[in-house]
Amino acid sequence: MPAKMISVTNQKGGVGKTTTSLNLGAALSIAGKRVLLIDADPQGNLTSALGYVSASLDNTLAKLILSAIDAPEDLETRLSRSTLRTESGVDLIAANKRLSDAAARLQVMRMSQYSSVNDAERPCEKVLDSVIEPLKGRYDYIVIDCGLKDELLTINALSASDYCIIPVQAHFLASEGIPEVLAMARTVQASDSSRIPRKSSTRWRKSSTRWRNSSKRTACSFGLLRGKRLTATAMKFWPGITG
Repeated sequence: MPAKMISVTNQKGGVGKTTTSLNLGAALSIAGKRVLLIDADPQGNLTSALGYVSASLDNTLAKLILSAIDAPEDLETRLSRSTLRTESGVDLIAANKRLSDAAARLQVMRMSQYSSVNDAERPCEKVLDSVIEPLKGRYDYIVIDCGLKDELLTINALSASDYCIIPVQAHFLASEGIPEVLAMARTVQASDSSRIPRKSSTRWRKSSTRWRNSSKRTACSFGLLRGKRLTATAMKFWPGITG
């Protein structure tokens, strides 16, 4: 059975995207699942959180994306070099600032209306999917930690995913990034039949009336299911995701 693909994204910073990705991956690994984390943020925060100095890494997601565009025949070799075995029990494809160069290359592809190796069935929005495809049989879950910028990287992540988590704090300002993510996700959904994203409250105080009311308003405004802290309730959040 191919891996379940999960993107974690929000256009608002500081809402817990990397923390959610890391803890979800760790929880699934503890549950006996084979897990790959993909750092799709040029800042490389997920890479750093797992103990690596991102700037010192040579084989990263950037090289995989560029290989998928320019030399797909070399992709399998680069995948083996780029997959790191971490002490946390999860595997990692790391990222650093070079990912911005790969994102710029994707943007050039979009603007010039051509696709990798002149194949119309592999447009710029699907390059990451072609990178991940050989890995789907090796893992039970692949979790992609998306960044704030580089919209085309996020679209690539959503295009490759079965699920999308939108972490958000339970107050009004933290919900500002949701409409943009939903717009991207629904565009992808219309073409790929992907599932509608879910919202997870990453900072939640049950005893706080303000936080309860804010979370309820946010959920109702965007038609999303309200979850509690994802790190504690990941298995309850999606009843069908643990199979």
